[in-house]
Amino acid sequence: MNEDGYADIRQEAYFSAHTFVESGKINSVHIESVFASITLDLTDCDLHNLMFMTLETVIGNIEVRIPDDVTPIISSDNVIGFCKCDGKTGSYEIPVDVSSVLGYVHIVQVPVRFFKEGSFKEK
Repeated sequence: MNEDGYADIRQEAYFSAHTFVESGKINSVHIESVFASITLDLTDCDLHNLMFMTLETVIGNIEVRIPDDVTPIISSDNVIGFCKCDGKTGSYEIPVDVSSVLGYVHIVQVPVRFFKEGSFKEK
């Protein structure tokens, strides 16, 4: 955590599968997946001052869950891989840089207000 209370998230996975759940104020995110699977849950994070998010995968996959009030602006460089974002336009934007070689990056906007109100029910 920086002196201003913001955290820099750095996660890597090689030949494995990991799930990370973060909370608090986030300054930057860097995720690297090589022959691996990473799920990063940022739904309980303050992303208003996020400077950059870098997602890199080689023959792996990355799933990032963000609050639905955030719009990811994706810059993607893929080689037989792809990046997909499910969701709608939020109230503010975050920059996301994706690099995928034979991999898959999925950014999911989670309707957080349902969790906070207690009205979310799984199907």
